[in-house]
Amino acid sequence: MNLEKSVSDALHRLGLPGDAFCIIALSGGGDSVALLDLVSNITDSYPITIHAARVVHGIRTPEVEEKENILCRELCLERNIPFRVLVSTGDTVADIEARYGCGPEQAAREVRRGLLRSFMKEISAECILFGHTADDRLETVFMRLLSGSGPEGLMGISPGNDGFLRPLIGITRSELRDYLISRDIQWADDSTNAENIYRRNRVRNELIPLISEIFPGWGTALNVLGERSLEASESLNRAASEQLHEIVGEGRCSWNEKEWDSASEYSKALALWKAFNHLDDSGIPDRRFPWRSLKEARN
Repeated sequence: MNLEKSVSDALHRLGLPGDAFCIIALSGGGDSVALLDLVSNITDSYPITIHAARVVHGIRTPEVEEKENILCRELCLERNIPFRVLVSTGDTVADIEARYGCGPEQAAREVRRGLLRSFMKEISAECILFGHTADDRLETVFMRLLSGSGPEGLMGISPGNDGFLRPLIGITRSELRDYLISRDIQWADDSTNAENIYRRNRVRNELIPLISEIFPGWGTALNVLGERSLEASESLNRAASEQLHEIVGEGRCSWNEKEWDSASEYSKALALWKAFNHLDDSGIPDRRFPWRSLKEARN
């Protein structure tokens, strides 16, 4: 596979203009390092402007963080890419965990998103490029399937939404590692990825190898499920928006009573899902409201 062409094609599909100004979310791990190199290699034919930024979450030792900061800085220097280390002066991962009752992975993700968005605004960039891969998407679909998610969750990680673009979503982790090795490009392996202290790590390290042994080719089937779920989710959302026109006020959301009575049950569920999960002050898009509670609320 020509990975540079794949990334270029992905950016075109995502509608990124050739003169766009983008930030690469660079952690120092293999996926984001491959993204950095691949994007820097296509700027002659796809002349976007790129900066890179690394977020320090404050959950690992200063020595480890500084080592990876140095690696990222050197990688960017070699490619003449401006680089910035971002450190939160506000909420920490622990603060977000305590306030909203989410896990450390979700809290760290919110710290990262917040700092990158602030940096994007500061330098007037148009989007942020993330190194999520086909493996990440597959793991997400699998985890949501086991959590009882509907079509809106089973579509997995979106290739692009809300200024976040993921041009590697169709490329596997092993393909990226082969790419880096063939070009003698260094990256940092996060030691916590091998520790089963987070749910995603346990799924990746324990459950997926077992499933692969019992059901060879399951990944292809799950990708098809994700594609079909995306189409279903888009259709259901269109139907819901046509049937129910939400009336949003300060801290509240309501609907016309006649429209509500005539709407389908699933349209009501989607309307309540948006209200419960987005009309809070957390700013966390992945908060979940139990489906059974939704079913009771819409009756």
